[in-house]
Amino acid sequence: MKGKYSVRVRRVVACALLLSCTVLCPACSSAGHEAEPVLFAAAASLRNVVPALTADFGVRHPGAEPIVSYGASGTLCSQVQAGAPVHLVLFAAESPVDRLVALGLADLDSKTTVASNQLVLVGRSDGPAAKLRSLASLESRQRLAIGNPDFVPAGAYAKQLLGVLGLWRVLESRLVYGGDVSRTLAYVRRGEAEVGLVYATDVRGQEGLLVLDRADWQGAPQPRVVSALTYLASEQPRAALFLDYVRSGEARSIFARFGFGPVPG
Repeated sequence: MKGKYSVRVRRVVACALLLSCTVLCPACSSAGHEAEPVLFAAAASLRNVVPALTADFGVRHPGAEPIVSYGASGTLCSQVQAGAPVHLVLFAAESPVDRLVALGLADLDSKTTVASNQLVLVGRSDGPAAKLRSLASLESRQRLAIGNPDFVPAGAYAKQLLGVLGLWRVLESRLVYGGDVSRTLAYVRRGEAEVGLVYATDVRGQEGLLVLDRADWQGAPQPRVVSALTYLASEQPRAALFLDYVRSGEARSIFARFGFGPVPG
């Protein structure tokens, strides 16, 4: 009984943590009438596209719209590990999904890459005209912002890219870590870092910020958007319905409209 009680407590606490950062989509007004809505955890870097996806899904399946919680993929993954009642995840990399699969908390057969992205170097319009291959030439006082590689897939991809360029050790002491992509961009916008490494889709609609360079060559890391059902999906059949939609041609058209690339071959 004591063990069961502790698990129950962990799930209640994790649920509270998850719902504290939950954002209800405009199309979710009818979800409250459902006894058990789909709880969907999405990477912060997908804040622009997910509302369009859920809205379109709601048109096709009235009353079945999910409740969405955003955060860094690594943080959301930890919440699922702690027992958060999530039925479906949509992360900005494979590794946090693979972690859940390895722990028996996500279904391997449901794991699907639904889109791709691209790393870009971003700076202010009045900042230095830097390029990826010449980042080592930044002045010693100048900083590069990236997501925290331990929690933020964009940061892990950035670390990988800097490693490919042979610049990780050179720049490590000048890095500023953001807790998610929004915070990473904020560092650049406020001038706390001269440049930043983020996803191409993160820069869309950001006034005052420019794409200075793109990691678009062969051998550069290619970010992936990966979805999967969690172990709780068996309790909520509509979770599988939403996953089917997310990997459909209609959803991929919406991803493309928001600047995401096709599923890697």
